[in-house]
Amino acid sequence: MTEQIDFARQQAANRTISPIVADYNAISRPISFAGGLGSEKAKRDLLAALKTEIDFAFQPIVNIHTGTVFAFEALLRGQAKLGFAGIHDLFDALHESGMLYTADTVLRDLALGKFAKVSDENHYKLFYNLDNRIINAPDYQRGNTRRLIEKHNLPINAICFEISERHSFAEYVDAGRVLRRYQDQGYSLAIDDFGAGFAGLSLFYEQHPDYVKIDRFFISNLSGDHKKKLFVSTIVNLAHALGVLVIAEGVETKDEYLAAKDIGCDLAQGYFIARPEQDLGKICLRNAEIELVSTGDKRLASSSKTARDRQFIEDKLDIIPSIPLGSSFTEIYEAFRKSPQNSYLPVVDQKTGSFIGIVREPNIRYYIYSPFGRELLENKNYGKKLADFVSFFPVADIGLGLEKILEVMHQSQDSDGIVILENSKYLGFLSAISMIRVINERNLFTAQNQNPLSGLPGNATIIDFVNETIGAEHESSVLVYFDFDNFKPFNDTYGFRQGDRAIMLFTDLMTKKFATTDAFLGHVGGDDFFLGLRGRALCDVEEQIRNLLETFRQDVESFYSPEARATGYIEVRDRNDEYRRFPLMGVSAAVIELSAGTRSVTVDGLSTRFAELKKRAKKECDGFCADKVAG
Repeated sequence: MTEQIDFARQQAANRTISPIVADYNAISRPISFAGGLGSEKAKRDLLAALKTEIDFAFQPIVNIHTGTVFAFEALLRGQAKLGFAGIHDLFDALHESGMLYTADTVLRDLALGKFAKVSDENHYKLFYNLDNRIINAPDYQRGNTRRLIEKHNLPINAICFEISERHSFAEYVDAGRVLRRYQDQGYSLAIDDFGAGFAGLSLFYEQHPDYVKIDRFFISNLSGDHKKKLFVSTIVNLAHALGVLVIAEGVETKDEYLAAKDIGCDLAQGYFIARPEQDLGKICLRNAEIELVSTGDKRLASSSKTARDRQFIEDKLDIIPSIPLGSSFTEIYEAFRKSPQNSYLPVVDQKTGSFIGIVREPNIRYYIYSPFGRELLENKNYGKKLADFVSFFPVADIGLGLEKILEVMHQSQDSDGIVILENSKYLGFLSAISMIRVINERNLFTAQNQNPLSGLPGNATIIDFVNETIGAEHESSVLVYFDFDNFKPFNDTYGFRQGDRAIMLFTDLMTKKFATTDAFLGHVGGDDFFLGLRGRALCDVEEQIRNLLETFRQDVESFYSPEARATGYIEVRDRNDEYRRFPLMGVSAAVIELSAGTRSVTVDGLSTRFAELKKRAKKECDGFCADKVAG
């Protein structure tokens, strides 16, 4: 009996969707449609063939900070069985025959039915590619997607329509209206292949999507291409300033994944994460390797600059209570009444907790204070709901670090703050005043950690740099520990002021030698210094390091007396109160090259290695000793 009822419901659903679709179960075996779709029979046969021959492969979209699955993109498979070489050929034929929307409705039914089997209680999203020509298709009808959603028992907000730039929107005068209606109904929108089509920026500006997918062209070799980094970084900052999340599309290597993460992308998709899969039993819902790449080694990150920035930010967050998207207007009134100091409320998805936007008190003030405003809003026949009052707001993930968050705030100058997310979920609000306080605290910490003589960063910042360098798996790096030779005899003979002058001489020389590189300079303390060069190989910088040692050796001779310079040594009492000859001062360099992908090394391990290399360097006539640490 239950099967009969379900079958009757299915038939009724088909009849409400389209009179053509209602017939597709009655058509016989599929045929090749390469010859065209000129007849009604060919159209009906194609709809039947779509039902039996077309399938969808699902490809995971993951949170780039955790590696957990956020959504799946439905990718069409099987068009070759119908005589079409590619997916675009199929849709072009459907468009030319005037049945694009009807056929797409069948495809949506297939995709949603399959997605319902994996969605379950995990509340994933489904990204479904929408051919923008559908909007002006002669067979276009309203409301079919909602009926399909209800048929498969899925929530409205589980669906995200991907809008491709493959076809221009300029000729589709109703495009904006239809897309806005999709969003008003609770569906999400994403711009696909951003940067590769006709009018991405204008579409971005006019439609305000929920997601932007950066085209594969810009993700390919992202870690090694400065121009691509600049482009992607600009788009990420702009998107976040507008409250839009960014997906790195077509990620195929670990380097690309980490580079996209460093730049600030929120989500990622590509072969490196998982290939599209048609077999639901083989779909990867959790990939331990991706999660490890995403989060990095938490032992190393625990004392990093990013972790410290996070603490500064968390201390200044204003935790304004959020409200679910399904809240009634009575609940909204009550929330504003309890927090009269807040002019807005964060709105989140009631099932996933994902941040959606904000509702501003001024936007509903008319209804709150007018005599019949509340009754009007609470009247279901009036048709207003909370989603109608939700507006975008600048967002940034707390894992991006203070500089990136500050860039997003700078892009949104009209805003009085920024919403801080963690894994796409609402964490709190950081006002402009709070941001100033965070920056002041960070600057104070930095100042306290600077060496008062050289002005260079001290131990805590050096350790931060080393931790983050170890975690930068997509690039090789060179780390150098400098230690003066025979500094104490010089300091004892000529006094601490001359000793300070020698330290400042080395500081100036090191700064000038590496001023044009992306170098990190640190002062460990006393006569010990540190140099870090990310993205560099030893063969690129060895000559510069050796030149620094030789230049200092020559220049520091002027600090000695003429007699010492002539003999090449000074006589100083040692600990046993006996005179010993000490050569003139120099510097030894213990050098470690970290190859890309090094994970086994730790800060303590590097310290031990530096101590060993330093002993060997002091025995070398040129004071230089290097080693390589491979992954």
